Amino acid sequence: PEIEKQIRERDGKEEQDRIAWENRTPNEKMANAVLLGDSRAEGFAEYGILDQSRVLAQIGISLGETEPYVEKAVGLNPEKIFLSYGLNDLGATGGNAEKFHEEYRKVIETIKAALPESGIYVTTILPVQQSALERDPILRHIEEFNQAIRELCTEEQVTCIEIGDLVSEELYEADGEHFCMEFYPLWFERMAEIAEL
Repeated sequence: PEIEKQIRERDGKEEQDRIAWENRTPNEKMANAVLLGDSRAEGFAEYGILDQSRVLAQIGISLGETEPYVEKAVGLNPEKIFLSYGLNDLGATGGNAEKFHEEYRKVIETIKAALPESGIYVTTILPVQQSALERDPILRHIEEFNQAIRELCTEEQVTCIEIGDLVSEELYEADGEHFCMEFYPLWFERMAEIAEL
């Protein structure tokens, strides 16, 4: 009976540990990770899903302006780096997916050179609503740019995280481009699942 009791206690402790592990907060899961991106990524910090120190994002940023953020990420020496760019690059490249592909390649290669042991995860560009497309026709190139991301991830042997399927109409802000708070836990869970955070 003493051995049985010890086994039960051990099993109970393992189960408690497992539950505690699964119930870690997003910040705990991101302890050795960092997210770089644009205004959509900034929402993680804005809505308090992630601590500002884990989110190196700037409203309106395109890939050509990422250097200070990449340097800061390298300084943090994370195990995993998430990249979420592209919406502003549609305008910055004039809708040129090849140019976007090359700009993104430079960013990924800079990170790889500085942090060869870190995992790199690139999220696809989230879709926009019809109202945003009508306001800004350049946004019609999102799928083309996502194709460029998929090809680049294959070439560079980094992980592509598809997130477009998580979106539904009621999760958009009024501008049809950004997302309300309810969207972010879904996005985070997808990243956590794929990257095994």
